[in-house]
Amino acid sequence: MRRVCLAVIACVFAAAPSRAAPLALVIGNETYTGLPALPACTASAGLVARKLKVAGYDVTSADNLSNGGMDGAVGEFAAKAAAAPASAALVYVCAYGAGLDGRDFLLPVSAQVARPSDLLAEGVLAKSFLAIGRGATRTAPLILALDLVRDATGVLGPVSGSLAREAVPEGVGVAVISETKPPSAPTAFAAALAALASSGVLRPDAPGKITGTLPAAAGITVAGVRDAKLAAAPPPAAPAAPLKAAPQPDSHATALPADDEMTEAQRRRVQIALAGLGYYDGRLDGVFGPDTRAAIRRWQHEKGAEMTGRLTSAQATALSAGP
Repeated sequence: MRRVCLAVIACVFAAAPSRAAPLALVIGNETYTGLPALPACTASAGLVARKLKVAGYDVTSADNLSNGGMDGAVGEFAAKAAAAPASAALVYVCAYGAGLDGRDFLLPVSAQVARPSDLLAEGVLAKSFLAIGRGATRTAPLILALDLVRDATGVLGPVSGSLAREAVPEGVGVAVISETKPPSAPTAFAAALAALASSGVLRPDAPGKITGTLPAAAGITVAGVRDAKLAAAPPPAAPAAPLKAAPQPDSHATALPADDEMTEAQRRRVQIALAGLGYYDGRLDGVFGPDTRAAIRRWQHEKGAEMTGRLTSAQATALSAGP
């Protein structure tokens, strides 16, 4: 049995320079506090996770996540995927989804939405999942598969598939499905994804293959689909003359880098600024965990910026400068 499994993985990822196991993050949100429960999402996430594990994936499962929990799961998996650009990766999320002003949001289980504008504070911007594809040149595809359920009350607008229209990082593919509230069984999208995973195939055209097998049923809409495009491997660089080590950035300089390039001292400086403005009351430890990400999102909301939970260099510099 072990020889068979190893043979399958070697076949699927023969184009990658290493034999590292493919990665997966699987999220299923069911127990909503302000919306009807979605047992189908628990069933769907369970089915996808089981099939991926059998196919040899290193699966991280995370269910019933709050706003900060979703930010934390995305951040941790982004670091894991960036450290393994030669490993194919998949992110599957089953949750409520909604659109506002051309932007799509996923709803954490803690979301309280009485009107569309509540999405800005309560939702997780779909675009924030693109952080998983940044940080390294991928030589294997990363597929973002969002299995989203429409709000049955009609208060919130449907998703528009905005994620598929974004300038995605190299090697990232997107499939976004919107459907009416499914029964307790796994969704059609989850079943199609599980079937593809069982074949041991995760290639750049996976989004098109998954959505292409969905039944033509009322209530299921392919909101957005975009296959991945992998960059050609660059030619080996000629040996360069040794350079003097560049000076380390000063954590007390006026300008700050984007948060994924900050030193621990610079991240602590951001936490101190957030605490001073009343957005953060956690530990000043230089670690951007779920609480810090949630505080950044609140600050971005007040400034009218996209609530990604991640700071650009300009935002970090403005934040550290005070009100």
